[in-house]
Amino acid sequence: LDDANSTAILINGGIGHGVTEVEVERRDLEIEGQGAATRAIAKDRELEIRFGGEASSHVKGKLVLPNPTEEVGALEAARLRGKADGMALKLALHDIGGHQKSLPPGTTARAIFEAAEQARCEGLGARAMRGVGDNLDAALTERCLKAGFAQAEDRQAAPLEDAVSMLVRERISGRPAPDAAKGLMKVWREDLESSAG
Repeated sequence: LDDANSTAILINGGIGHGVTEVEVERRDLEIEGQGAATRAIAKDRELEIRFGGEASSHVKGKLVLPNPTEEVGALEAARLRGKADGMALKLALHDIGGHQKSLPPGTTARAIFEAAEQARCEGLGARAMRGVGDNLDAALTERCLKAGFAQAEDRQAAPLEDAVSMLVRERISGRPAPDAAKGLMKVWREDLESSAG
């Protein structure tokens, strides 16, 4: 059983292969369902999804997502889905070869380029799929809260790459930057918008 529909059938006792009753915890269902959705968005049926640690990562066909808590609430589930959706969208929409050829020199320029590319992939996904957009919003809001972007008052506390990322995301998805990024955007928005046109 490798997708959410198979799991639902199994739990309802509908597969008829001698399985009459299976107990599956809600947390396990959400994790398995997330795996199927992530593989579908990434367009990769072989993609392995694991949970572990604090941060999300992708290495050689494996996505690692942060461990969910024992009691996964609606907000935590949306944040987790948003992290998975963001990585899956990049797998589906990112041109690695073209990206590598276009990388600018310099640490700051590369950080901006990478952030803009992630925002491009996520913005396209959010524009095409409202539910994915909602999940991405939840994950972005969490990231902004952790970084303290709501309280940012100067450029030291407001990284340029994050501000550029927010603007790219806004332009592509049509969704505003979250309130949790208010300080970040106040520091950079006017200068960036006047430069970008």
